[in-house]
Amino acid sequence: SVLVPFAAKQLGIKYEKAEHAEVISSIGVASSMLQEEIEQTMIEPSPEKINQVYKKIHAMLVDKGAIPESIVINSEFVSDKSLLRVTAIGNVELDSAETSKNIFTLDDAKKRTSEIIEISKDLIDLSYETDHYFVFTGHIEVKKLFGKKTQHHILILDRYGKPKLSIKNGRIIQGGKITILEELDDYLESRHSEIAPKVYLLNDLNLVDYSSLIASSDIIDAVREELVNSEKAAVLIEL
Repeated sequence: SVLVPFAAKQLGIKYEKAEHAEVISSIGVASSMLQEEIEQTMIEPSPEKINQVYKKIHAMLVDKGAIPESIVINSEFVSDKSLLRVTAIGNVELDSAETSKNIFTLDDAKKRTSEIIEISKDLIDLSYETDHYFVFTGHIEVKKLFGKKTQHHILILDRYGKPKLSIKNGRIIQGGKITILEELDDYLESRHSEIAPKVYLLNDLNLVDYSSLIASSDIIDAVREELVNSEKAAVLIEL
């Protein structure tokens, strides 16, 4: 009751005090998220090696009781140490579709997105949707020195209204395997840069972070491997 108002004031955001705050702590413990981290020395990281670590950490969380579709995997490659650090977070069973009564409707999710990125709902579009995630794009007009420019803020929410990824200005490529690979390859080639942008992939169950990959060819290979068992997916690119 003391920390939240202070933090909200410092951050310049709104807050609401929860009803029955005295039981929040117990509920929080029961519905807490599981987390795992793997650090692995990798002299020459490749999509195949990274995907093996992804599958390993995903299986570890599932074995501990996390809902498979709730698991989010992020990775970071520390080049000076040749170290791949992979973290994964997943919700416990209490947050599953069978037991939760707080599943968001499309309108609920759009309202939450409006609150998070602080723009009108009228400027927000549903760009992609799976059984477990909403992907919204907010179109924000930004003033520049010689005019105005529209940025596309991408936000992924799970079905319980929890933010999973926020990209202040990004692009979405969606569709089947061939469409995604062709459009992604064309975009990466058009940049004429040896350093690839941050790329993420969202399929029915997983949100995968490829920001540890620097070469465009490695990103294409990693996305291709992840799409083997996916009929459709979306690739999100940070601009």
